[in-house]
Amino acid sequence: METYDAGAGSEDGVMRFYVTTGGTQTEYMRLTSRDAGSPEQKAVVINEGSADIGFRVESDGLNPALMVNSGTDNVGIGTDPDSGVERLHVKGTGASSTTLVRFETAEDGAGSAPHIDLYRNSATPQDGDDMGEIFFSGNHAATSGGASAGTEVYGRIRMDANDVVTGQEDGTLIFDVVAGGTLTEYFRLVASGGSAFIVFNEQGTSGPTDIDFRIEGTGNASLFRTDAANDRIGIHGVPVTSGATLQCVDTTLSYYKNLIAFRADAVATMDLTNDDCQGGMIVYTAATAVEINLPEAGVKGQWFEFVSTDGDITIDPQAGQTLNGGTGSLVRSTNNEVYTCICLDGTAWILSNPA
Repeated sequence: METYDAGAGSEDGVMRFYVTTGGTQTEYMRLTSRDAGSPEQKAVVINEGSADIGFRVESDGLNPALMVNSGTDNVGIGTDPDSGVERLHVKGTGASSTTLVRFETAEDGAGSAPHIDLYRNSATPQDGDDMGEIFFSGNHAATSGGASAGTEVYGRIRMDANDVVTGQEDGTLIFDVVAGGTLTEYFRLVASGGSAFIVFNEQGTSGPTDIDFRIEGTGNASLFRTDAANDRIGIHGVPVTSGATLQCVDTTLSYYKNLIAFRADAVATMDLTNDDCQGGMIVYTAATAVEINLPEAGVKGQWFEFVSTDGDITIDPQAGQTLNGGTGSLVRSTNNEVYTCICLDGTAWILSNPA
């Protein structure tokens, strides 16, 4: 026991507790009315000399309830903190009936709520700074239910700074999920240069997997669906892998529309593909006849238009197909007349009149 101040009415003291450790008398704890770092602060100080002395509080059935590991400079709640945790390690049972951590406020104002702040305190902030990350980790194994083979990050939420200049700050919030063993970005919320975006599958072909986007209805799992691998969009169903970029996929209705147009001059034959039958216009201006061969495997709802300024145009179905109910070719020869050819299903086409 020592005195800091012996003056009448202002007496201060310090009580120190020592244990001989390795042959040296070592201070473990002190009770002080003045702390060396803050002279006016009363304190209970553990390990004032910064020796390798931990601090542990035990509870009934939990060892320890609170642990300060002086060797790693971190704190554990419910556990001796792991050496890979920089400051705080909280461990519980994970029981579904309990809450591991709760942040509670007793204020009743409309704007009062607990806040969690991931604060990057940089003296020199720069564009592209990583502002914080939340990881979702667990063990992985060679087989389901097998022995643990280590720790895997299964998901991550990351915040980046795009612009740190006062008054024009922009950021990007990124959501990653592990796919095939690789942490993969699925979507991001982006603010950049006064514009804002929600971006799905930002990595595109450079990513390890194709990421589709799906909106479900009450009775349809693909009310709106993208097919990333084939660059297709489906409405009311999964788009087919060829044909139109935008497809309405239904048992009774199909709609294909892609803004294409091409000009054909003085060619004897045109072999169309499904991609050519997406609502495009064929403009033929030569004075000679031309034959247009339909795709071998049409898709319901495909269509195209054609017009000739001077010359016959013959539409020729493929083997096994019908055109206006027959298997033969049809000729359209009226100049400056716009004709439409539509696929009713994979084998049946119709062609508008007049001939």
